[in-house]
Amino acid sequence: MPAGPADDRRGRRCGFLIVWASLAVHYSHLDDVLALLFAALAIRAVLADVPALAGLSLGLAVDAKPWALVFLPLALAVARDRRRHVAFYALAVVLLAWLPFVVADPATLGATQYHIVNEPSSALRALGVSAAGTPSWDRPAQLVLGCVLGAAAILRGRWVAVPLLGIGARLLLDPGVYDYYSAGFLLGTLLWEALGLRRPVPVWSLVSFGALYLAPRLTNDAQVLGDLRLWLVLAVTLSVLLAPRDWCVASKPNEVAAGALRLPPRDPWVAHSVGAEAGRWTVHH
Repeated sequence: MPAGPADDRRGRRCGFLIVWASLAVHYSHLDDVLALLFAALAIRAVLADVPALAGLSLGLAVDAKPWALVFLPLALAVARDRRRHVAFYALAVVLLAWLPFVVADPATLGATQYHIVNEPSSALRALGVSAAGTPSWDRPAQLVLGCVLGAAAILRGRWVAVPLLGIGARLLLDPGVYDYYSAGFLLGTLLWEALGLRRPVPVWSLVSFGALYLAPRLTNDAQVLGDLRLWLVLAVTLSVLLAPRDWCVASKPNEVAAGALRLPPRDPWVAHSVGAEAGRWTVHH
């Protein structure tokens, strides 16, 4: 974590842990836990310039939850000559996990669809979608929007924000409002503010915790809660994509790693993945 007031760091960590406990313990959604864990590991692998680990992490995230496809734009954050390695490992892991089931029963692909109640306090309702259940276009729209926003973040040099924007697309279009949905969004804000921004105060992490976790405990007004979710996601998305460049730490993974993390000069994963030849974006200390 970058330097900053200790109280701010403790505050954002405590807020995240409260929501994370809801995801991992109260709801016991270990598949979502794994998807988010592997997304964070993919960020770490990109920072360390380890395309093999980045690809494996992205593939395992998708294996855990299909909506984790929104993390795939992270493959574009590595150097151009490394992207094929990320793509190969990610595709291999997904095929190894799912191909046997699809061959045995093609109806397995139906698991990518879901049908839940369109809650009155959802951002989807706030957008004007009044269907009682999940629209048939909803999941594909989440994936497309998440990947488009992730690609836009890469083009703007905000690659650390790919998980945040992808999960934001899910919150924006999801008919559900479960507490554990908030854990992914808070993880995204923490990653962005810790690694992507110069500002020491975790503004969006604290605001997101208040809007997504505290607000439902203070009011039962579904319209207010739905509007809060909608405008929070829109505000965070715009702040990421439109923030001035001098607010951001760096646009390349190696620059972020050098400024924000203390990585080992080379580890076995780097040596195995990159080889003896020094890469274009290798982290030096």
